[in-house]
Amino acid sequence: NTAGSASFVKSNQEYYLFLFQARLYGTKYEILKSNSLIITFDNGDSVELFPCGDFKGKRVVIDFSYYIGCFYNISRQQIEKIAENTVERLLIHFTSDADISEAQIDEDGSRFLEYNIHSDKYSNNAPKAASCILTKYS
Repeated sequence: NTAGSASFVKSNQEYYLFLFQARLYGTKYEILKSNSLIITFDNGDSVELFPCGDFKGKRVVIDFSYYIGCFYNISRQQIEKIAENTVERLLIHFTSDADISEAQIDEDGSRFLEYNIHSDKYSNNAPKAASCILTKYS
């Protein structure tokens, strides 16, 4: 079971996408500077983002969950692209010494988790949030 949320942040002149994940019974992993996030839209276009640093998660023993949050660098043009399109899929690349059963292997040998967005209700959340931050800082 996985849950997640995303938001956009502006600090000085820089923009970030903050992605938070909670995975029940999840295996520990890290998101490093070299691990990309690929957001694919329903028209086949995509945006590739990279973290602004290295991020480690935290296991909570009480509910056996693993939590990780990561800030990805994002340009205003990339936010505009998200605002104008419907999100269909996320590929979250990660680094881990452990095997993660849901992980897939990319062409370059890196591992990623794939999340398809099947509901229109959720696929429009990112475009709405992107439009909001663009309006606020236009």
